[in-house]
Amino acid sequence: MKALRSAAVGLAGLAALVGGAVAATDISDYTVYGDKGVFIGVGTKVYGLTGARTNDPIAGAAIKLNGGASIIGDARSGDDVNLQNNAHITDVLYRQTGSTLTMGSGSSVGGDIVGNPDLPVMPPATPLTCPTGGANYTGANSQSLAIGPGTYGALKYGGGFILILNGSGDYYFDSIVTGNGAKLFVTQPDVRVFVCGAAQFGSIDVFPTNLSPCDFSVEVQAAGVNAFKAAGGSHWIGSVFAPNGQIHVGSGSSAGGTVLGPLVGQSIDLEHGLIVTNVPCVAPGCAAPCIFGARLLANRELEITGSNLGVLKCIILIDVNNDVMSLGQLQCGSGDCDVPVLDGVNTALSGNTQGDDVLTTLAPIACGQGTYRVILDYGSAKAVTEFTVHVP
Repeated sequence: MKALRSAAVGLAGLAALVGGAVAATDISDYTVYGDKGVFIGVGTKVYGLTGARTNDPIAGAAIKLNGGASIIGDARSGDDVNLQNNAHITDVLYRQTGSTLTMGSGSSVGGDIVGNPDLPVMPPATPLTCPTGGANYTGANSQSLAIGPGTYGALKYGGGFILILNGSGDYYFDSIVTGNGAKLFVTQPDVRVFVCGAAQFGSIDVFPTNLSPCDFSVEVQAAGVNAFKAAGGSHWIGSVFAPNGQIHVGSGSSAGGTVLGPLVGQSIDLEHGLIVTNVPCVAPGCAAPCIFGARLLANRELEITGSNLGVLKCIILIDVNNDVMSLGQLQCGSGDCDVPVLDGVNTALSGNTQGDDVLTTLAPIACGQGTYRVILDYGSAKAVTEFTVHVP
């Protein structure tokens, strides 16, 4: 994921404009990549590089954004791009020569470069033994199952199912199906799940909430639609790879669903009202996964939880419309931090020149105890906000 953005077109876009060539990308750079199309539903926001190679036969475009949807970052397309009313790609759109860009009323792109988008090669599927030969597990509503690394058959449970992956290592399944309200607990980092068929969840939440998507991955090898599905209202953490099929998150009526981690598949269908983001798995100066919790106290102190607080510098997010602190995802390190854009207003730590970096409003922040100054740049005017961070 290319987290750093210049004020105009992003660092990647700036290099392309100056050097006359588009830099190659790796699949690990992408927040969302669909080899045969990416569809982004009404109001959904994808933070980070988004790409697709060929037109989705249903959407009629390689990348299609429905009304009010946004890609906050660059997009790369090997075929047509369609932005419905009030849809936006904030940075540069790189699209193949001969492709068509269709833009509805109020839609926008930060830049439009036609040529070779230099898309990555889709990784191959991991060789698996299918069927696995493991035991099947089934149950009704409100059941739970705790398992360690190993080989399992089909898992099929009703609503309210709790699955505990108890320990680092690899987990192999024939298929996974749950009802709504499922919860998945990852007790240790470095967990990989491999599914011969589909993994189809009703709404699902992944825990702990400070889990890094770098430490939990799911690969599903089913073909066709819903190879991986997390229904509306899900809060997913982890990378998802569907080399043969579709990744489908949300529903037409979903609101507040979130994804933290890269989504890479044959095609991607992101329904309404989602926020999708990613974090780099290798950040200079990072001593640990850079994900922390935070909440705003009544006295305007920001209470943060997590580890290695002294290692990380602080990310500040201000919601200007509502005048409250919001949560954001940081890329940690010993140098300047990434600073997001929220509600169209750039925010920057005093002395930080990276004030146009774009990250999510969902993920948490971390910083040491003390008083911090934030500069809000309105273009021609600046305002300074101070707040106090309290570490419990």
